[in-house]
Amino acid sequence: METAECFNKRIDTVLRKLLARREYPLDSFEIKEAVAEYGFIMKMLYQIKDEKPVMLSVAESYRDTKVREKNDADYGEGASDFFANAIKHFYQ
Repeated sequence: METAECFNKRIDTVLRKLLARREYPLDSFEIKEAVAEYGFIMKMLYQIKDEKPVMLSVAESYRDTKVREKNDADYGEGASDFFANAIKHFYQ
């Protein structure tokens, strides 16, 4: 399995974990844990020390119409906005 494919599977797993915790407040441990895991994956993928700029960029991309449509199709209505909000809240 290619490295990129492995990272994509890990990201998918984390997004599904995050989505399962959707009813929790954004500042809850459960949400923070999932977003931190996502950030760690991105840190490893891009081999960077500070993932914050990348994660904030990812959060913005989740608000793009095409990305939102794909995420909502894959994860359910409103998922993309939820991911963006959770990431932005964590990295503010």
